[in-house]
Amino acid sequence: MFDASLGDSRVKAVGDFVVNGDGTLSGTLDLSLGNAEALIEAIRPLAPAGDRTLALVEQVVKSLDPVASDVDGVKTVPLKVNIDRGIARIGLLPLPPIPPLFQAGF
Repeated sequence: MFDASLGDSRVKAVGDFVVNGDGTLSGTLDLSLGNAEALIEAIRPLAPAGDRTLALVEQVVKSLDPVASDVDGVKTVPLKVNIDRGIARIGLLPLPPIPPLFQAGF
């Protein structure tokens, strides 16, 4: 379990992962974003120039407004992240790849 706060936003993640023989991760992660709009704005300066991933995540978060719930007075959006050999996706939306934890053969 991972639980972190950044300003007015909160991220909570729960899931199981497997480290594959080539060092990549696979698994499923249930992610909860509290005050997701503030979180996106806080991490926007970290996104590479010209990268559209953050804009796509923002659209996904906005589309999930109908399923958002109130958790301790904060609008919280649930997301399911699937990771297969380092390739992460939220639904059909690909996220930047997660590099292997080690090189194969060690």
